[in-house]
Amino acid sequence: TPPRLGVSRRLALLDPTGNALLFTCSYSPSVRYRINDGQKLSTFNTNGWVARSSDGRFLAVYDRDGTIYTINVASGKRTDLARGYTDVRGICVSSDGLQLVIAMPEKINCIEAATGREIWSRPSRIIPLAWPGAGGDRFVGFRADRGQGGSGSVVLVDTETCEPVALLNSAGEYGSEAHFSPSGRELMLVFSRWRADVLRVLSPEQLL
Repeated sequence: TPPRLGVSRRLALLDPTGNALLFTCSYSPSVRYRINDGQKLSTFNTNGWVARSSDGRFLAVYDRDGTIYTINVASGKRTDLARGYTDVRGICVSSDGLQLVIAMPEKINCIEAATGREIWSRPSRIIPLAWPGAGGDRFVGFRADRGQGGSGSVVLVDTETCEPVALLNSAGEYGSEAHFSPSGRELMLVFSRWRADVLRVLSPEQLL
């Protein structure tokens, strides 16, 4: 169950055609609107963790009844992907929109965003905040301080070993935000409500 930290995650998704907008909040009903006249198209409860695809196509949801599903922003269609999940600590969508990564107390599961097929499961206590697309070898995650509620650090983590390789923010929070660009070469890291930085990966040739 998500911790009650006074943080309610709010997301807005504009579908790629520009015809529909979805606004969602972790602990209140989500609403789809038609862009040209603002008419409400549908309302639904998410009742758990939510994450968005970077292109705005879909919202990924973990419901407390144990279901992982997606909502298509343009059509409003719900697609159930997996059942039986318990004690989920977070969910995020890979930057290419092909995978959903689900954090539990002692492991991370990765499933296909289209079918729900499990791709892998690895032991880890780190909660993914941003996951790269195909070929990426680092993800951004939240590492909780033991016994300190929602406090911890934001770290860069090896996707294969799930071990931290760099510290990005020593004063992170459970609700910290991070996002990869579609290319995976840029990362937006939100330090607070007043500050966000964009980090860029440079090759040796670009430094010359």
